Amino acid sequence: MRKFLIILLCTLGCQLHAQRISRQYDNVPMSSALKELNALQDKYTVNFIYDDLEDFKVTKRIQNKNVPDAIQQLIGFYPIRMTVKGNVILVECMQKTNNRYKGRIIDEEGQPVAYANIALLSVRDSAFAAGGVSNESGYFVIPCDMDRAIARITYVGYKTFYRPSHAKNFGICQLSPDSYSITGIVVKGERPTTSLKDGSLVTNVANTVLSKLSDMEELLQRIPGLLKVPGGKLEVIGGGTPEIYINKRKMTSYTELKQLSPQNIQSVEVINSPGAKYSAQTNAVVIIHTLRRDEGYWLETSLNQRYGFYPSYRWDAVLGIKQGKLSTSVYYNIDRQKQRVNQPVDETITAEHDIYHYIREQHDMRKGMTHNWQANLEYEISEHHQAGTEYDGTYRNGDSYRNTFLDYYKNNTLAKRADYTNHHKSTDHYHHLNFYHNGKWNHQLSTDFNFDYVYKDSPGSQDVTEHAPHENIITPSYSKSHYSVYSTRFNADWQASSRVRLSAGIDGSIVKGKGYLHFNDKVFDSSDYEQKESRAAVYASLRAGLGIYSLIGGLRYEMVDSRYKDNINTLANVNRTYHHVFPSLTVTRSKGEWTLSLGFTSQIMRPSFRQLSNCSYYMSEFMYQEGNPLLKPAQSYRLQWTMLHKWLTLYARFTHQKNYIDNGFRFLNDRPNVIVSTYNNYDGNKNIGFGAAARKNFGWYYGSLQADMNCPFFDMEYLGETIHYRKPRLTLVTSNIFTLPASFSIDLYYMYCSGGDRASITFSPYQNLNVSIKKSFLHNSLVVALTANDVFRTLKYTEDARIGRLHFHQTEDYQEWHFGMKITYRFNHRQNYKGKSSAQSEIDRL
Repeated sequence: MRKFLIILLCTLGCQLHAQRISRQYDNVPMSSALKELNALQDKYTVNFIYDDLEDFKVTKRIQNKNVPDAIQQLIGFYPIRMTVKGNVILVECMQKTNNRYKGRIIDEEGQPVAYANIALLSVRDSAFAAGGVSNESGYFVIPCDMDRAIARITYVGYKTFYRPSHAKNFGICQLSPDSYSITGIVVKGERPTTSLKDGSLVTNVANTVLSKLSDMEELLQRIPGLLKVPGGKLEVIGGGTPEIYINKRKMTSYTELKQLSPQNIQSVEVINSPGAKYSAQTNAVVIIHTLRRDEGYWLETSLNQRYGFYPSYRWDAVLGIKQGKLSTSVYYNIDRQKQRVNQPVDETITAEHDIYHYIREQHDMRKGMTHNWQANLEYEISEHHQAGTEYDGTYRNGDSYRNTFLDYYKNNTLAKRADYTNHHKSTDHYHHLNFYHNGKWNHQLSTDFNFDYVYKDSPGSQDVTEHAPHENIITPSYSKSHYSVYSTRFNADWQASSRVRLSAGIDGSIVKGKGYLHFNDKVFDSSDYEQKESRAAVYASLRAGLGIYSLIGGLRYEMVDSRYKDNINTLANVNRTYHHVFPSLTVTRSKGEWTLSLGFTSQIMRPSFRQLSNCSYYMSEFMYQEGNPLLKPAQSYRLQWTMLHKWLTLYARFTHQKNYIDNGFRFLNDRPNVIVSTYNNYDGNKNIGFGAAARKNFGWYYGSLQADMNCPFFDMEYLGETIHYRKPRLTLVTSNIFTLPASFSIDLYYMYCSGGDRASITFSPYQNLNVSIKKSFLHNSLVVALTANDVFRTLKYTEDARIGRLHFHQTEDYQEWHFGMKITYRFNHRQNYKGKSSAQSEIDRL
């Protein structure tokens, strides 16, 4: 006779706020936990059938939850349903069966295995009958009407486990690592750190050696598909500069990465073929998924002292708290940099009757102080709805002194020798405000909404002093620009079935800006301009699962209205409107340990606002720099194939760009010896690339190797002839991390580039070796790292180009070598902000 016990223990008092529950349950029956929750509060009545839930064990830590949220957390993956009607909560098992199969799963060390998959198979024909998932204690309960069954237990990195039932109880099921022997050598299986999901590479960071790195810059350089390029920015191999997302929020500046810590990163996803939901200007996407934070407060602070030719330092601090439904954090960073740059340049102009040759030795001393701050506030309206806001800002004050020694030759005869002193001062004020709401309305529909406002103000001044025999000329200039950006985005996802998901949305932005550049010169006039650009977009995409295949297809439409007003010369006004459609499609096949993906995407690259400006910057009497308001957007089409097998990734790609934007030069009819550097559109630029990435963990040693070969197909006119740029470029990157006793570790990072062509510029080979030694204290809360960057001082970029009538050759030596020490202290550090910037494309163009 089944025993029924219905618990009804509450009063129907009219409280205006929900009582909060904080409890810890370790492998206790669900019925006991519900009974206690009912007794701990007096707002809800919890009804359930005692015998129906007695077999389900729960292991959960509940932190400041209301009663419905606490019960939902206890249910987890169990086949249990909760219904709330007013102040009455009904909890019942959805599968009414006579039999229940139970058991507990542990690993080779006797530790519980959570979230393992259990399938009950028929004894007669091994047909699937029912399934379930183990809880945090490794315990599972599966209702099933069969009298006898076989349990098939699977978990990544372990052998598949089979066991027939005995009195409906499988007992303790111990898994063993997947391993096999080859001539006495035992190779043990490990959980894969990289997977291929819908065409994007996903690298797990949590609980791997990558989580022990010092900062996010170190981490991202070691993610397959990512590379640090000249200038210090991050680039997706074959995809260009990516947009970076932190959970669902688009990152607005690289300073936001400094708030994150590798210890709190779940995974990093690299998307080489972004779909319709991303802006058409998005070349590639990097999504950083953080671990979810428990209740409490967290703190991280670090001091990084660097010594190169000049000392520099950076100090960061972030403090946050999560209490109940409210989460907030504040961040501050100060970065003082002092840098020496050497840039020798050799330029030759071949005019109609003369040849002009310039040899310039340039030495810069750059210094600056940057202050970054950020504050965010998030409120959890319910378990499925969050709203919040973030404000971040930057104040940057820069000072640059450049000494240039010039030898000017005309027809191989020295015509002038002079030296120039260029003192440039700049100030940046940047403010960004974001509001967002993320909502899950039911098991099918979820939405996210973002609104952004950005303001940037950039005043600056420059004094160029030319010293030559019998003359001393000073050319001062003053500039200022300020921009405002208003942007919004709404996205909706509809889970039509377990295999079909629909996404659709709209986004738009308005950019307003004005600026001027005043200086006294005989060749060019001052500039005074206004810019306004409005963009509207609509998109839709579909994801469908078809057995071992999955398909993602999308279509995006964008309309852009661009207006450029010249306040000095109205004939230079430019008004244009663009209408573009961008299709995308990715097909993925997964079977066993093999995953293959083929993706096509189309994008557009709109010129930056500086490139569109009509400002002419004075550099010397022979050299000017200017924008080009007539620039057209560049369209690109990319096809990429990717294959993943265990720890090995192979890929190949083809990219075609129309109206490609690159450096250009023009020359004055009355002064043929003057070089005017600008930007031009070119007919096309094609690239073919292929490569491989391998990662393997051997216990105390973690190694990765990445190789990429890229070959351009670009043509440029020089002195009436066509130059074909076809020289391939090989890039090798290897990371080696040695985990030593006493919490020591050694990290060796090496990058080599063979040079080759990048559009119209030919690079010489360069390489870089970084070394760091770390020691952890206080259970990894305190980390001390000694670092050495560019140990052999080989990170120099030598470039050669032939464009129009100009041949130039230069070396950019940013003196990036330095050594230093970084001290980091962390206490419960996590990130919790879930918004997403809708203005990143416009921010980048500022």
